[in-house]
Amino acid sequence: MKNLRTFTVLAVLVVGTLFLAAYAPTPAFEASLPGVVIPAASAQDQEPVVLTYIKLADELEAQALDVLVEEFRAQNDGEFSYVTVEYNALPFADLMTGIQTSVATGQPVDIIQADAPNLLNFAVDGVIQPQTASWTEEELSRFAPQSLDEATIAGEFYGPAMRQSCSVMWYNTEMTAAAGVDVPEGIDALTYEDALAIWEQVIVDENGDGVPEVYGVELGQNPYWGDYEYRVPARTAGAPDSPTYAGVGPDGIVFDGFFNTPEAIEAYQFIQDLYMEHNVATAEPVPNSFLAQSAAFYISPARVVGVRNDQFPDMPEIRATNAPYFVTPLCHTGSWHYGI
Repeated sequence: MKNLRTFTVLAVLVVGTLFLAAYAPTPAFEASLPGVVIPAASAQDQEPVVLTYIKLADELEAQALDVLVEEFRAQNDGEFSYVTVEYNALPFADLMTGIQTSVATGQPVDIIQADAPNLLNFAVDGVIQPQTASWTEEELSRFAPQSLDEATIAGEFYGPAMRQSCSVMWYNTEMTAAAGVDVPEGIDALTYEDALAIWEQVIVDENGDGVPEVYGVELGQNPYWGDYEYRVPARTAGAPDSPTYAGVGPDGIVFDGFFNTPEAIEAYQFIQDLYMEHNVATAEPVPNSFLAQSAAFYISPARVVGVRNDQFPDMPEIRATNAPYFVTPLCHTGSWHYGI
């Protein structure tokens, strides 16, 4: 329960700090909470304020945010009850373009939700403002160091993280038990060759038509296809100091000789063969195929647990092991952030 309480306090702190930094109705503020400022006037004296928030379309996360907003509005005897939040929720593929379009056309935008690389692009372009002055060192210390690095340029902090993630391989324990499969667990538990042998064992094709009712694995966060999961296999094909493992040059610009080494290309071919030759994964991007029990394994961050508990409560127990690798185990990390 201690971790849950810590998370709740931090989440309310994040929401409160963002809203107060996004809207400061009068200069007559006094410091009342660490890192934020509190208006001296009562809520009844304030004109209604509506903050516009462009965010990722995530129903479960939106439900949690509603709770946090209401806690923010109710704190200090309703001192911020005059503040409301309107959401503009967009699919991942449309989110960054939607933010750029809203800013370029002068539409009201107060708070955005952005993946770390996009957050820094918005910072460089002047779309979002620094938040350094709104946070104390103690408050910032509650975040993962990686999340602070991802949101900082030239000593300026541009937004708190909503989470830090890493993809692992989840599996349906009922399906693996039915196939008589024991799944190894640990950082270096499974190479891709080992994983392929297991994925082939758990496939269910009842009528033998070549279109399984249950595939071996869902490789990414369908219907999203992207670098976050699909570049990991190629990078694991190299030793830690190799160009293959780096995946991109030290300048962050040059890809030739890093993205396309012979080892990386061999890994790309292996992943393609999972679909085209071995038929352990479907080429159709089916949302929630693992949670709907049409795939036995799933490579995903931990958010799958919340979606399972909220939307698929009858699903059998799921467990996790490290994602497969070729030479060196690796996991892409990264944060989503709030910007003002």
